[in-house]
Amino acid sequence: MNVSALEVAAAIVVGTAASVAGGYLGGVTLGAKNLGPKLSGFLGVLYGPAGGGLGVVIGVVAVSVLATKA
Repeated sequence: MNVSALEVAAAIVVGTAASVAGGYLGGVTLGAKNLGPKLSGFLGVLYGPAGGGLGVVIGVVAVSVLATKA
């Protein structure tokens, strides 16, 4: 199984976009009552990719390493 650079880039872009959307929805769902929907959504978009984007990069690197060893 070979992983091309285009597949890696696509995985990082799609994963980061998903973490932004998930961060927004999570922020609005959990913090809207206390902070208001705009601020909680902004904070979710700000901090969602910090964890989600890094997780995507680690996952892509892991898949690339495992693909080269197989």
